[in-house]
Amino acid sequence: MSAPQQRRESRRSGTAALSTRAALPANCTPSAGVQLRLGTLRLTGLSRCTFSSYWAVFGNRQPFLNIDTAQLSLLDCLVALGPLRSPQKCGEVSVAREQRKLAAILASDVVGYSRLMGRDESGTLARLRKNRAERLDPVLAKYGGRLVKLIGDGALVEFGSAVDALSAAIEFQQVMAEANCDQPADDALVFRMGLHLGDLIVDGDDLYGDSVNIAARLEAQAPPGGILISQAVHEAVTGRLKATFTDRGSLALKNIERPVQAFQVRWDTAD
Repeated sequence: MSAPQQRRESRRSGTAALSTRAALPANCTPSAGVQLRLGTLRLTGLSRCTFSSYWAVFGNRQPFLNIDTAQLSLLDCLVALGPLRSPQKCGEVSVAREQRKLAAILASDVVGYSRLMGRDESGTLARLRKNRAERLDPVLAKYGGRLVKLIGDGALVEFGSAVDALSAAIEFQQVMAEANCDQPADDALVFRMGLHLGDLIVDGDDLYGDSVNIAARLEAQAPPGGILISQAVHEAVTGRLKATFTDRGSLALKNIERPVQAFQVRWDTAD
């Protein structure tokens, strides 16, 4: 059969011939719809995909198959070559799956930070460092919190338990209230806090995702010296802590698509 006849026959039957550039791996077995014939692969009965689409998907992976363009019109690549070159059969390294975890995330920042820095930059930074070492770090150690990052005056902390997270937040706010007793109101370091429980994307030591954003937006809505929690946290801690909760309703938080039910935390300073 001549070359033109072969091409017409290939188009009619929906098959495409590929010549191998290198021998197939010994442990690589063609799957359904793929046949080995005298060093030539024939792909049959699959949906159509153009050569340009094949190269966009597989070109940067240097596939061991080399397309014979003289015989090719349409290549069924996505279904046929995917199973043929699967990591399980050919020993290739698969793309790493995104790592996620469920955790309580606490966001905090200093009320009036810009004003404090404008008045005394060096003094404010020194006080923040001292406050972290003497007050925040001991509380985190006590309740198993991990400091994810510091952003200026703000902090992002991860906890494995919503109960531990809220316990730490309450204790820290109590400690700060005591420390500010003898401070002028304009000079006091007062914190706002937001707490959410949800799914997080893990990237090394950092955390990302909608849950981080919700915690940060709740913090922005919290009163000075106060704590605002999401409904997920409220459900996890109700009946487990000596605290009461005031329903703030569904809040429309900046850059969060859905409203978030929020609760303000109240506690007895004697506890």
